[in-house]
Order: sequence, then structure tokens, then C-alpha cells
Amino acid sequence: MQIKEQNKLSFNGVDFVHVDFDAQKPFDKSKKVDIDVDTKVYFPKGDETIFNLLFETTLECEDFFKLQVTAIAMFKTSEVIDKELKDNFINTNAPAIVFPYIRAFISNFTANLGTTVGTLTLPPHIVSGPVDVIEAP
Repeated sequence: MQIKEQNKLSFNGVDFVHVDFDAQKPFDKSKKVDIDVDTKVYFPKGDETIFNLLFETTLECEDFFKLQVTAIAMFKTSEVIDKELKDNFINTNAPAIVFPYIRAFISNFTANLGTTVGTLTLPPHIVSGPVDVIEAP
């Protein structure tokens, strides 16, 4: 039986590139907060061992506040990214690795807002299904 060596993958961190927060009035904690997480993958041209995940996360409570956070996570592989890596890792594992960073950022950000919103802690979130691909220019 031959054992295939796995593609080595390194996670190179998360950059928070945009934050937009607007509060109309102090948040009523009895109200429902809508959460939307949109994840896309980007394969830069010229290096077939790199991919980035773009997370656009929006938390909104109508008439109270809206918070939008955009983050980019960077990954590098030891080999060219193939279909198997795209299907198994990029669509499931990579978003699961990155989401706790986004969750922590939002908790820390809202904690520092004082009584405007109060600390918001997102539930654990698993991205399921294929991640949309952004084409390189």
C-alpha cells in the first residue's frame, strides 16, 4: 500500500480591511440581530500555490445598528492547488479556520463600543457548500 504525501498548507493570517459601523440608537438586547456571512475565494494570478478567502460579515438590527466587517485570510500550499484541495479544504476547512478570528474581532470591537451595542458574540458558524470564486483581473 502506497501512502500519498499530503499537500502542506500554511495559514498566513487574517487582515481586517474594512469596518463600517452605524448606530441609530442604543441597542435593545431583546431584538433579533441578523447575521450574514458571505465567503469568496480568490486565486491570485502568477502563483498557483496561493489562495485568499474574502469574508464579508454583516450584523444588523433594524432601527438600531449595522456593522459590516471585511476580512481577507491568506493561505499557501506546498503544491499547485488541485480540484481535490479546492473541494475538500477551501470549501470547508479554510472557512472554519478563519471564522474564529472574525468572531473574536467582532466581539472585541463591539465590547469597545460601550453601551451603544454591548458585546456581541457570534455563534459558531460553519460555512457549508461551495465558496464563490472571484476571478483574478
